[in-house]
Amino acid sequence: MDLLSPEAGEYFLEATLAASLVYMKLKSPRRKDQVDVIEMIEGGIDTKGCRAYLAAHAPTRES
Repeated sequence: MDLLSPEAGEYFLEATLAASLVYMKLKSPRRKDQVDVIEMIEGGIDTKGCRAYLAAHAPTRES
């Protein structure tokens, strides 16, 4: 039984969950988390969806 994958009709969760995970991993100082993001991209994560989510929800850095 897979309790983590979205069920039928919950397609909207997949992009949101993946983008949230990318956000948390990008904030982490651990090298492994950075590698995880690269592996997610190579694995076919929706990069456009993640960028849109991050643009809308992630705080911007002041230079």
